[in-house]
Amino acid sequence: MKTVSVISMRNSEEQKMKWLRCYLALLSALVVVPAFAAYPERPVKLIIGFGPGTAIDTLGRMFAEDFTAATGQPLIVENKPGANSAIAAETVARAPRDGYTLLLASNTSHAANPALMKRLGYDPVKDFSPIGRVASIPFVLVTGPSAPFASVNDLVSYAKANPGKLTYASSNSGSLVAGALLSQSARIDMVHVPYKSSPQALSDVMAGHVSFLFVDPLASMQQVASGKLKAIGVTSRDEIPQLPDVPSIASALGGNPIVAWYAMFAPAGTPDPVVDQLHLVLTNFLSKPGNTEKFAQLGITPWPSTPNELRTFVQSEAAVWRTIIQRAGIEPQ
Repeated sequence: MKTVSVISMRNSEEQKMKWLRCYLALLSALVVVPAFAAYPERPVKLIIGFGPGTAIDTLGRMFAEDFTAATGQPLIVENKPGANSAIAAETVARAPRDGYTLLLASNTSHAANPALMKRLGYDPVKDFSPIGRVASIPFVLVTGPSAPFASVNDLVSYAKANPGKLTYASSNSGSLVAGALLSQSARIDMVHVPYKSSPQALSDVMAGHVSFLFVDPLASMQQVASGKLKAIGVTSRDEIPQLPDVPSIASALGGNPIVAWYAMFAPAGTPDPVVDQLHLVLTNFLSKPGNTEKFAQLGITPWPSTPNELRTFVQSEAAVWRTIIQRAGIEPQ
């Protein structure tokens, strides 16, 4: 009888297990890699909760060009303004989990809305697969050329001398909160006028129908340069290179600098390989030398992150914006 030692049997079994693990790993790769490599097989839709002409819209269309060049498939930008960008966010939250409907979101939909709205049709964390943070941008306080003030101190003095006469427009959470913070901090009485998107609000400010607006630099720099608007302050902690003569007014906002941020999401449950590929395309877009120059010209600061970092960031930002909104005295609607 042939004798087989326990050690040789054990070695034989270990060898079998080793080959089995290798086989399963190869099988897993064969299952996962084609799905990853094949995406996208058709056009992808990018939903934006604000209208054309805004910084986030311009950023989304820039990304669409790079996405198409990188993947060979069109990225179609669809603007869905309204309800403080909640319509766009809910649309993507309810979309199929296949990576063909994406959201370019902002602090409005994913940090401020939970504190601004009594009922929200989506959960900013649970209903989305984070892809990556994109960029940040401050706000500029702009007024019409005939406004009777040329600085934030002048504005406060005028408002105190004329209670209830000044009006401020808003088109997103940043502009709403900045206006309310200014009113609370300076103890002045002003009337809030909400708009769906900043281009219409800007038109009314230029025409003198509304006293002032906090808006992103991209939407206003051309009008400021042409004299159709006056820029009297930026909401970041420091001045910005695009408007070097315009001072920071963070102190007038109770020491709360207001800076918007943008990030990209897919519906919750989107396959990890698809999220990974989208994150790679986004990261390459943000680091591309030609793009970084364009961002600087537009007043946009690239601010990338990993998907996990974005998830943690959204959770922390919700608490930050809730505190600021409470300081501003804004009640949920």
